[in-house]
Amino acid sequence: MRSGQLHVQNVCTNNAFSFHVIAMSAEGLDGPRVRFSAQRKGTVDSLLNDGTTNGAKSYYEKQVAAMAEALWELEMCGAAPVLPDGKVGGNSAFRLPLEAGKDAMVVSKSGKLGGVRFDANKDACVVTNFDHDSWSCEYYGLNDDILPTSDTPMHWAALTAHEKYGWEETPNALLHGHALE
Repeated sequence: MRSGQLHVQNVCTNNAFSFHVIAMSAEGLDGPRVRFSAQRKGTVDSLLNDGTTNGAKSYYEKQVAAMAEALWELEMCGAAPVLPDGKVGGNSAFRLPLEAGKDAMVVSKSGKLGGVRFDANKDACVVTNFDHDSWSCEYYGLNDDILPTSDTPMHWAALTAHEKYGWEETPNALLHGHALE
């Protein structure tokens, strides 16, 4: 596997599909790797239209449009370069309030192609849980081929750090790039 490539392995567990995402660093096989399993629970539309999200859909639409613009700017300025495999080395996440104190996280998909604008209908996933003990997440995406970014564990940790450290302010969004020189 070449440096910068993403390998996705499909594993069937208990009649539910789970994906193990293995992200390759720019340094290649000897560099750091992020591994987690991701179980798709349904589509983003099914989550936002289920009647329990209390206005989350309009917030999602507004924020995902802003995320799309921010990701494009990140790519255009070189902070999220197109890697040798043609995919963008950068991603984004934002907090999505769902119901009575429960938040989810919207992330860009894994393996977005460079030079193509982010499509909110195809390129976003909503992560509703990340378990650091089992190194796994539950998410909503367009279909089983759309996976959350390989940096999901980092985004989840950053967006929930206020709970662990008692911060007065809650982080709401992250942009992350892999600018290489």
